[in-house]
Amino acid sequence: MKLEELQTMWDEDCVIDNTQLGAQSTNIPYLHAKWRRLLSTEVVSLANMIRDQKQLIREKQECYEIGETKESREKGWEMPPRGKPIAKALIDKYTASDKDVLEMEFNVNFQKEKVDFVRDVLDSIRWRNAVIKNAIEDFKLKQDIDALKRRVVIEK
Repeated sequence: MKLEELQTMWDEDCVIDNTQLGAQSTNIPYLHAKWRRLLSTEVVSLANMIRDQKQLIREKQECYEIGETKESREKGWEMPPRGKPIAKALIDKYTASDKDVLEMEFNVNFQKEKVDFVRDVLDSIRWRNAVIKNAIEDFKLKQDIDALKRRVVIEK
């Protein structure tokens, strides 16, 4: 799922209808379940990406160490300009700047951002009861103030 889709879903789910506070309160377990499922999906996706990233790094290091192979040509991998195996001391440097490795690193970091976003949503859902309680207290306070104003007007 794209980050933008998650953000749009939360834009819809975060709204608390002040006229239906009781219903909003009873809806919290459903929201929590929905976003917990999404978190599980995104965490599993992140774990798979990290696994793939480690495998890619290992394969790239082997490619740089032994030189071009049939498999590396099939994958479209290019050797550094020299086209020869690289000294072991330089393999980490070449691997760290490899375009495929950098792309995978970007994707992993982006996936981490999605996981963090869903975790933040779940934290917000955990506090939703307190937010609803505050809204109820605010409503009661406004009613008390209005009643007090009416009483003052009547007594004059």
